[in-house]
Amino acid sequence: MFESTKSRVVTEELAKRLPEEAQTAVWGMFDTMMNYKAIMFPEVEIWFADDYTDSIVGVMFVQHDGDFQQEMEMPYW
Repeated sequence: MFESTKSRVVTEELAKRLPEEAQTAVWGMFDTMMNYKAIMFPEVEIWFADDYTDSIVGVMFVQHDGDFQQEMEMPYW
């Protein structure tokens, strides 16, 4: 569950699969969503698109059982 006041922790298991640059980009997207007050529920899923370029991957923030969705692009290395 996402809580804006808590420390940002990435589990060791996830860190093995998600490079540090990608972790930084994901937290940056959370910052953007918080700036626009777009995070309405503590449960947030991040879906990564299977379609990407050499520099960008699509992601979708999904909240409240899919009722609220926001597509975004994330830098991809």
